[in-house]
Amino acid sequence: MGKMRVFLDTNVLVDFCAEREPFYFDASAIIDMGYKGKIIGTQVVKW
Repeated sequence: MGKMRVFLDTNVLVDFCAEREPFYFDASAIIDMGYKGKIIGTQVVKW
């Protein structure tokens, strides 16, 4: 089975980058899973 694809809402990325509490811990866990190759994170940017 392939890696799970996870859609990352913009707020998850903002929570991680800004270390916004109380969401930083969960956001960093998701980013860490992507960094370690356990998931594939995707983000859609609409202009």
